[in-house]
Amino acid sequence: MTLFFRRFFNLLTIFIFSSISFSVELGIESFEKQDDGTYLADIYMVSQKPLAGFQLDLLPKGLFEIQTIYGGKGEKAGFNMSAGKKGTMLGFSFSGAVIEPSKSIKIEDNILFTLSLKPLNKMDNNTIISFNSIMAGRGGEKIETTVIPYKPIIIKTSQKKLK
Repeated sequence: MTLFFRRFFNLLTIFIFSSISFSVELGIESFEKQDDGTYLADIYMVSQKPLAGFQLDLLPKGLFEIQTIYGGKGEKAGFNMSAGKKGTMLGFSFSGAVIEPSKSIKIEDNILFTLSLKPLNKMDNNTIISFNSIMAGRGGEKIETTVIPYKPIIIKTSQKKLK
């Protein structure tokens, strides 16, 4: 059921924002807890313009420590991507390469990069993960960005055994 609701929410979001003019939509496509307690988050970007660079701040501050940033369209385009442990991420190309506009509006086809996140504080059902963003096109042109907040589904299991 969780996958159904997540896909339904994604489709609803695309439907709602399809009537709004934007150049870049940014959000979290998937968010999965790993066996070691870390999380992997696939960050997507649906873009109408070429992207020459980005600066993102993970929100809320202090919830996670970024361990690594890798993969996706950023890596394929040859971007140098780095992340500070406190949540700031940068991506750009020294050679002037860009990430071309999206060919599909499906978010799973538009993964910008993957983050490995170490939780610093507990999440609850009120937790919302988002970004402050600065996106730049060729020549440093600022690109209007719509950030879609992500609300993780927290499933609590009972510690008590049924008798």
